[in-house]
Amino acid sequence: MVKKKIDKRTKAYKEEQRNKLSKEIGLGDVVEKITEATGIKKAVKWLANGKDCGCDGRQEKLNKLPFKFKFKPNCMVESEFNWFTDYLKRHNKDKYSKGDVFELVRLYRRLFKITPKICANCNSGVKAMQNVVSDITKLYETYTV
Repeated sequence: MVKKKIDKRTKAYKEEQRNKLSKEIGLGDVVEKITEATGIKKAVKWLANGKDCGCDGRQEKLNKLPFKFKFKPNCMVESEFNWFTDYLKRHNKDKYSKGDVFELVRLYRRLFKITPKICANCNSGVKAMQNVVSDITKLYETYTV
């Protein structure tokens, strides 16, 4: 399975990053992440001298095994739930106060274990904050009846 390089500035890259939140991960994907992080993958490619080393085939076979992992966000604590409930009541879709941005990013980082990239001085910052609020809202709605 050959992965294409995606320009990090594109909408496709941002969409892929968002989809990682709910993507099922197989054992082959976990092994690939470990070999990339440790440098083993680069060493194998160098030793294979450009020939197919069989890594992609092994990854696919390992992914077919019945080991699946699903990203699971952390749970909201009561104080976060109450703060977000209050936030949703007073929220203006296109305006974010400095304090709200700080709290939303802190909450997002704790819940999803990743830090969203927010540009405070450009229009893409509003879209990024809308995505942050949307993701937190999806999790929030699992608590409400």
